Amino acid sequence: MITAHGLARLHCANWDNGACVGALLEVVPVALSKEQRAAGVKQAASVTIPKCTPRRRCVLEQTGVRCAYFEECVMPMGRADWPGLQSTAEHDAFAKAVRQYRLDCNVPNPDQRLCPECKTRPLEPRKQLCYVCRDAKEKASQRERNRTWRDKGSLSTES
Repeated sequence: MITAHGLARLHCANWDNGACVGALLEVVPVALSKEQRAAGVKQAASVTIPKCTPRRRCVLEQTGVRCAYFEECVMPMGRADWPGLQSTAEHDAFAKAVRQYRLDCNVPNPDQRLCPECKTRPLEPRKQLCYVCRDAKEKASQRERNRTWRDKGSLSTES
């Protein structure tokens, strides 16, 4: 079975004989010219490398460590009709490795909705908040109900 580290070795442009070049990409939107807008171009962007921090080893060698370049550039390759993935078996192996990386590193699936409160955990089906935020909101509501109940009791004994 191929792993995220194996995907990096095969498909990552930062891979250099086990080391990481450490280049991070920054996509900056560019204003379209009048001719481009007339031609129907929807969006233009300029890609720059603002920072390059080389590392001795690829961070994906360790399970559970996230890599921004891997998430931005390598993971989306599986969804595209990319020439590096030619057979169905290669696409399946790529998808399994990406799925395992998401599970190991708690990276939410882009198809999943995120909790509107914390914006980190994915929502369960038919739920409005994640389980942590739901519990916190329920505890806060219970505290408020108890406070209201105590205040009512103290007002009636004072009269």
